[in-house]
Parts: sequence; C-alpha cells; structure tokens
Amino acid sequence: MTPENAAFSWRELPLLRLLLFFLTGIFLAWYFPWRHREVVGLILVATALPGCLGLTRTLSWRLNRWLGSGILVWMLAFGYWRTLDFRQLDQPTHFSRWAGFHTDSTYCWQGYVLDVHPTRERLRLDVRIDALAAPGQPALARTGKLLLYLPADSLSSSLLPGQQLQFFAAARHLPRPLNPAGFDFATWQARHNVFHQAFLPATDWQLTNPHLSLRGQAFQWREYLLRILRTYLPEGSNELAVAAALILGKKDELSADLRNAYAETGAVHVLAVSGLHLGFIAAGLSLLFGWGPLKKRTWRWPRLLFILLGIWAFALLTGLSPSVLRAATMFSFLQVGLASGRKSSVYNSLIVSAFLLLLLNPYLLFDIGFELSYLALLGIVFFQPRLYRWWYISNRIGDRCWSLATVALAAQLTTFPLGLYYFHQFPLTFLLSGLVVVTAASGILFLGILLFIVSSWTAVATGVAFLLELILGFNNAFIFLLRKLPGGLLEGIWISAGVLALLYLSLLLLSRYLQQKKARLLLGSLGALALALVINLWTQAQHAQQRQWLVYHQYKATVVDALDGRQRFSISSLNEDDPSLGWSVQPYRQKRGVAKSDSMVVPQHWFAAGRVYGFHHQALAVVDETFAPAAIPVAPMPVELVLIRNSPRLSLNELTQYFQAEHWIIDGSNFPSRAKKWLEEAQYIGIRAHWTAEDGAFVLNF
Repeated sequence: MTPENAAFSWRELPLLRLLLFFLTGIFLAWYFPWRHREVVGLILVATALPGCLGLTRTLSWRLNRWLGSGILVWMLAFGYWRTLDFRQLDQPTHFSRWAGFHTDSTYCWQGYVLDVHPTRERLRLDVRIDALAAPGQPALARTGKLLLYLPADSLSSSLLPGQQLQFFAAARHLPRPLNPAGFDFATWQARHNVFHQAFLPATDWQLTNPHLSLRGQAFQWREYLLRILRTYLPEGSNELAVAAALILGKKDELSADLRNAYAETGAVHVLAVSGLHLGFIAAGLSLLFGWGPLKKRTWRWPRLLFILLGIWAFALLTGLSPSVLRAATMFSFLQVGLASGRKSSVYNSLIVSAFLLLLLNPYLLFDIGFELSYLALLGIVFFQPRLYRWWYISNRIGDRCWSLATVALAAQLTTFPLGLYYFHQFPLTFLLSGLVVVTAASGILFLGILLFIVSSWTAVATGVAFLLELILGFNNAFIFLLRKLPGGLLEGIWISAGVLALLYLSLLLLSRYLQQKKARLLLGSLGALALALVINLWTQAQHAQQRQWLVYHQYKATVVDALDGRQRFSISSLNEDDPSLGWSVQPYRQKRGVAKSDSMVVPQHWFAAGRVYGFHHQALAVVDETFAPAAIPVAPMPVELVLIRNSPRLSLNELTQYFQAEHWIIDGSNFPSRAKKWLEEAQYIGIRAHWTAEDGAFVLNF
C-alpha cells in the first residue's frame, strides 16, 4: 500500500460512527444485560418508524441533527438487543429452560457435531442440540450447544462436522476457575454460546446420521492434504508439525515446546491460518493475474473475482474453522476496498466487514482473534506507510526488508496493549522473527500448495518436499535460536482494563496527531501514556505491601503460598517446575509479582520444624495422613489456619482437640468423599470449613 492511500478524513467514513455505537451496545449488553429483550425489540421498532418517515421528507437542519443523533442511539440499542437475542441460554427453547431438566440427571440427547477438537486423552466435540428425552419419555425439540467429551479411540476419532449423534449423558454447568487469575474456561465458552458439558464412556453414544456438512467435507479434504504432507515430510518431526499448522491450520501436531518457542519470539501468529496467510494468497494471485492485458484497469473486477475465489478456496481447504471464515470475510472486503482504488475504501471495507461479522455473532467483539486481526490490520493500513517514509533505502533488498519491518512494527504498535492484557508478555525479538519467519512463511505456504498440486508425480514432489523441509528446518532453528537470546522476552506483565483503555486512548490521540499535527493531541497522547504508567507503578507499590496466606486448589496435590511483599515462601508437594503449576498457580504468582520463590518447603522437609508454620504472627498447622500424636493436649493449640491434606483418618471433632483455628481448609489432595463428610461435620459443630474443590483457592489477607 502506498503512503498516499493511508490518509483518510473522518467525513469519508460515514459508517464508522454507526459501528462505534453498535459496538457500545454490544459491550453494554454483555456487562449490563437486561433479560427482557422483547421489550428492547419493541422499543427498536417503535423508534425506527419515525426515523424512516423522517428520512423520506425534507427536514430543517435542526430536525436533521436530532434525527442523526436518534439514529446513533438506535444503533446502540440495536447492538444491545442483538447481543441479548444472540445469547442462546436465555432462549425459551434452550434445553436448560425445560422444566424437567436437572444437571445431575441422565437424558437421551440428539444433536449435530459442529466442531471437533482432538486432545491427548479425549475428543472434545461442539454439539448443537436438537432434541432430548427423559427415560421412558418422548423426545422434545430443544436448542443449545453442549461440550461433549469422548474417549479418543478409532471410532470417535472418525467423527466429522455435520454428523448426527445420539447419546446418553448428564449435562453439567461448566466450572468456574478455582484459582485466582486462572484461565476462565467457562466465560470463554460462554462467548461461544456454550454453558454446559458432558462426559461419555465409549459405549454411550451412536452415530445416527453419517452425512457431512460443508465443514465436514472440508475436514476430509484437509485430512487428505495432511496425508500428502505426512508422505513427504518426516513423521513426528517439528517440520511436519509447523507445515500442518501453517499450511492447513491443523495445530494438533505441535508440541508444547514448539508452540511456546513461537509464542515467546512473537511469531505464533504464523501457526494459525489468518489474514497473514490469506494476504499471501491474495498477493500471489494478484501477481499471477497481473501480467499482460490482465494488468489493465478494465480487468480489475475480474481480477478481484479470481482473488476472492482463491481466498475462499484456501479457506475451504483449511477446514473452514470460525477463525478462517472470519479472516476470509475480513480479507474479502479489504480486497474490494483495494480494488476500488479510493483512499477511504479500505477503511470502509473493514468497517462493513466488522459490522457484518458482529451482526451475525456479536460475541466476536470479545474474541481475542477477532480483536487482534482487526487491530493488526488497522495498524498496518494506517501506521505502516508513515513508518515506511521515515527511511528511504535505494537498495532493493534493503527496501524490502525495511518494508517488512515496518509492517511488523505497525502491527505490534496496535496489538501490543492487547497482548499485554491477555498474555502478560511481550517478545522483544518480534522484529527479527517478523523479518525472517514471515518471509519464510510465504515460501512455506506456496511450496506446500505446489506440493499438493504435484503430489501425483513422485520425483517432482520429492524435490518440492526437499525444499519445503529445508525452509521449515531453517525456520524452526531460527526460532529456537531467538528464544535463547537473553532478555528476549518480557514476562509477568499484568495490566488492568483501565490501563488497557489508556494505552489505546494514547494510540488514538497519536494517530489523530499524525493527521492534524496539533500539539494538544500529542500532549494528550503522552498524558494518557504517562497516566497508564503511573497506575501500573502504583499497582506495583501495592504489591510491595502485600501479606497473604494462599492455599490453591491443585488436584491430588498441595500448594500453599505465603506472600510477604515481593517475597514468596511456598509449601508444596510438587516441584517448583512442575508443568501443572503453569496454568493453575503461576498466573496468580506472576500477577502479584512473586513468580520466583524465596523458599521452597518440599515434602521431605515439611516436619523438620514440626507441623506449624509461622508467618507474621499468623500460624498455619498442617494435618495429613501421618498425623498421630501420642496424647491429647490439655488445651488445643491456637492457630489461624489448619490445612487438612492427603485424607487423614480423623474427624474434625477430633482435630479440634489439638487445634483451635479460625479457618479450616480442605485442599485438593483429599478424597472428595472424605471432604464432603468434613463439610457436613463442620456445619454441625459450627466451625468454618473451606473446600478448595468447591469454594476455590483460600486467600487470607492481613
């Protein structure tokens, strides 16, 4: 894109204000829902009629002004109503609204597979429910979505989107996170209109309709292409894993180490089929159809048609996942805007595509991929030409490298606040990875497509596969080399929603300054940035004063933290580098600024100084299966907390003879049946008991 095409006037974006008010309505409906959507719908219809009448008549400027304001308010209300209407849980036909539905009861369900997510031990299906029936009762037509977990075997692994299932299961609500700062899987699924899950043994389901949907056919085509990659690339290699992810969007082959290496170097976006890949496809087709007479302006619309067909054909071959469909829609509108040749058309195309996608699915506003895609593209369209003009390089190769670097810089500029907010890290090596990995990705993508085309000619395909494997190997080696650079990754950065808003306000004011060159806009941008830094420093100062006892919920294990300012002292039955701590415990430690431990008490050292741990006059007593004192003391020992772990064969009534405590904590290392008995006993004798499996982590501030 040329620099001249980057400038725009707000007057040339008539749909932008409508979109902003529509987005505001979606936001308000998510955080402040009013369940009477029928009333909101009636208000929309009633207010739309005068507006339509007004548009058909010549009005005074004052009435026109009121009409314009009314349209904006109407768009806000429309976004609010559309979001309420989209929430399936509130629909009267949702299976959970049936009077006979109970979360602990088993029903016969019928539904269609929407998506398939293989995991290491289970297969996770997104199922659209069509009917359910209680035992001995006729089936009732119902709606809704359900997460269905099946054992991964040869039969379940053959399931594809569009196939109809019948199964017997008890649907339960998706659980909330039990540890602070943990990933909220329930909220994430709620943004996909999924609120319940069910687990099935291998024998409690059957396939009732094997016919496939278009996505199911796309899955089969993708599996066929994956077999070609397996034929010509080493099985189980990192090269095959990256090729499958980058070319076909299939990320199941990626190991955790390989995925982390790409994430920590700022190159993880190349592993998910997105606008970057579709941009390569569009650029390649533009080059292909840009020779001879096809290059003339009169051929721009036929050329656009070929490009759009190529984009959607690629989307089809990569499985038509929601993220691919979103990227294909966004890029299709962008190509239409570019083909028109007008300055504002690119922005208007992005606005129209965003409005269309959000109209179909308002929850996309809270989808990380949607947010990052549009922000990155806006950054490239607006900031890249301005960055590119900073440095003129006459050398063709140098100019190409600088152009790629400015694309990476522009995309990072508009996405890094969101990256900090969601992922709490910032790769300083993104510029290097962007130069090398993005360039390599284009070659990998085109060689992969060429391999599919020539796969029937073994000799030619072998040569293409050799080049493909060579580039893949170099790409992976470069990523792992970047990962080893000291200081290449800033981790543990936690910012609040307020700081996120200030960072984007600073970017918005900066963009306006670059257009209008008004000093007050630059001062406003710097002021918003300074305020964000002050808030973050204040938060860090608060962490320096913190004092906490914290008992996490860890399945079949015990993890306790004592936080004293920037220091952390831990009692744990797991080693500090245990992988399971990475998702359950480490996020909160990073958030509080105590990711590194100052002292680690491991099982073999637990009782060297007795069962009681003191911390600023707050004592914690630990009772486990080895607790067997010789005699009952004259008076129970006063402590603040008693932690019960590993299912000791003692009642709470017996333990109160040894300890007098304000809080009794039962962690995840205990048998659930034993924990439930202790809870009943605690209620009977009138003491405060906290079971982490139900109540979540125990946090005591003092």
